[in-house]
Amino acid sequence: MPTAVLGLSVEVRENARGTCVATATDAIYQQHQAAFERLRAAKPGSLREVDIPWPQPHNLVFLTPRDGAPAKKLKISMAGRQYP
Repeated sequence: MPTAVLGLSVEVRENARGTCVATATDAIYQQHQAAFERLRAAKPGSLREVDIPWPQPHNLVFLTPRDGAPAKKLKISMAGRQYP
């Protein structure tokens, strides 16, 4: 039986690690951030579903291969505020 780490089994943590692939580039991340800022600046009642800048399916926090621990932590924190 797998042991628990931070309340999650090792198996769950390993599966989660395999589903987030660092496929974004800095340009993709910057475009997403700009789209999200436009969303925040939109007039009330003017938004449509297509206006929402959804993240990539397998890279929800826009990780790039170059991201170190501080950048990963920042992106995860920002994603939590954008997509609660």
